[in-house]
Amino acid sequence: MSTVLDALATIRTSLRPIDRDGLLARLRDRGIQAAVHYPRPVHRQPALAGKGLVAGPLDVSEELSRRVLSLPLYPELPLDDVRYVAAEVRRYVEGG
Repeated sequence: MSTVLDALATIRTSLRPIDRDGLLARLRDRGIQAAVHYPRPVHRQPALAGKGLVAGPLDVSEELSRRVLSLPLYPELPLDDVRYVAAEVRRYVEGG
């Protein structure tokens, strides 16, 4: 697998009760460069603290920050690697 992530292929793990962090650990254990790019919603980033940009919680943003996971995606990603990543995600989702 490449060590460079040129783009994001983001999946949401909330359509089924899936432990996002468990899936992330499994993928990394298998050499797949997956990541959580926004563990904190944008409106809760330190750079925006005290700016008064948001009045109250943003429920969708909060939920997505707990559920999204980025998978490897770049132009030279071999098809066999795409299949490997997809198979590992599927195995985890299916409980394998």
